Amino acid sequence: MSLFSNYKVEYFSGSAWVQIPELVALDCTVGRKQVTDSWSVSTASFTFRYPTGFTSPNTALLVDVGIRFFSPGNTVTAAWTGFIRDVKVTWGMPFQDGVGEADLLTIDAEGAMGRWGRTQGDGFTPSVALANGQLTEVTNYYGLSWNGNLTSEPVNPVATEGPLSDWMQTFMNTVQGRLIDGAPRSSFDDVYRQGSIFIFSNATNLTTLSKFSDVSNDSTNAIYNVLDFDTLADNYITEVIVEAPPLVKQGNRVGSAPYRSFVIQTYATTVEQASDLADYYLASVDDQVVAPNAVSVVSGGQNGTNIDTMNTDIFAFLPAYKTRIQFRGTTVAARIEGATMTATPEQTRVTYYLSSAESNPYFILDSDDFGILDTNKLGLYVY
Repeated sequence: MSLFSNYKVEYFSGSAWVQIPELVALDCTVGRKQVTDSWSVSTASFTFRYPTGFTSPNTALLVDVGIRFFSPGNTVTAAWTGFIRDVKVTWGMPFQDGVGEADLLTIDAEGAMGRWGRTQGDGFTPSVALANGQLTEVTNYYGLSWNGNLTSEPVNPVATEGPLSDWMQTFMNTVQGRLIDGAPRSSFDDVYRQGSIFIFSNATNLTTLSKFSDVSNDSTNAIYNVLDFDTLADNYITEVIVEAPPLVKQGNRVGSAPYRSFVIQTYATTVEQASDLADYYLASVDDQVVAPNAVSVVSGGQNGTNIDTMNTDIFAFLPAYKTRIQFRGTTVAARIEGATMTATPEQTRVTYYLSSAESNPYFILDSDDFGILDTNKLGLYVY
């Protein structure tokens, strides 16, 4: 049972949310798949039966209008919130007698990061050289917004040119943080009208309410039916080069030539900071580790309480969350990097993309997974 009929999609009109009836299919992607991937805009696609589309189309469904969806059983917090990117109507005629027209309405949507991608920098240079203050200056200048928890990492204040999403990616490379796009909201407030994103430090101690298990199926364990593991080449790099103009390039390497090189652009303020970033990044990708990199769950196999937990807790705040996976008697720690959700009347499936403890070489105070010295840097932490 997919509980598909209990999904609800709404668009924002004036000062209220309005439900769109007759949902047929839902797809949503948030975050990233691997630690070496860039942070990108979250996307969603909704398909509806549209029997009145020809005679009386819904003229309120326009580009940039707010849109959100709720998972089954939850009417308070949306699982995903974004903006309409495009609207398409497809005319169809079924063969069955008496069914009538089979017009379909497809709404493509994107998270707040999409607005950063369409905003062009005009050369504005922030005056603050620390992460929190600089990000606030840039977002205020361009009429955007951010929320979250960042450390006071030094960031070189350079002129903002080109798409602001490019500036943001370089900023994220510098602070090595986590970007959440499409996070849930119970109301469509001014923050989201401005295109807010959420950014957290890697050291933020957030843990999923539900873990993943191949045996247990209860209020704290989501049972999975597919567990994928990294190949040896996934996230395996032996040389990291950090670029931070006008500074000289900094880098670090392990092993011998020829190297598997990876270049990252940053706004590091000093040679020492750029060198430290190269060391830190290399420590997360310099081993060939076979570890879980994706876990897939279907709604039909879940304890009822886990339907809401999967879609409103992990699915929304996933890039900042730690989790655990039970596999054949062993429990391993991991970090959720992203997720893809597909829902139809037949089935709802959510696939979560993971990074191992080996790929997260930092210390989190009071964390059972990343707060024990000399464990997560040496390899996948196994309980």
